[in-house]
Amino acid sequence: MGYYLLATLYLSIAVGSLMSTAINKKLGRYKCLILGGFGHFTFVFANVFPAYQSDHLDNKSWYTSSGFMITLLFFCAVLNGLGAAIIWVAQGSYVASCCIPKTKGFFYGFFWVIYMSS
Repeated sequence: MGYYLLATLYLSIAVGSLMSTAINKKLGRYKCLILGGFGHFTFVFANVFPAYQSDHLDNKSWYTSSGFMITLLFFCAVLNGLGAAIIWVAQGSYVASCCIPKTKGFFYGFFWVIYMSS
């Protein structure tokens, strides 16, 4: 199931990339950064339920059923993918607005060093 979840995530990133520039122009970069962060939050939150279920195997609640968890994970993977596409354009726009043409390479390089070191 993990491969299907990642495929869903990356497919939604690809679809979201087609709309992300228009959304960024409509909402502005700061709102898009918040909206994209919400997409990441939902995916992290959805992974709480499988972790809880693995710690409490005797719990037979609706939120520990595999049908609920799989549906929630795939739904949140789509939200995360759309949010990732939006946040990608917004962060590029933000970094570009923070510099002048002479320092643009430094700012993008500095961003990528921090991004890749995490």
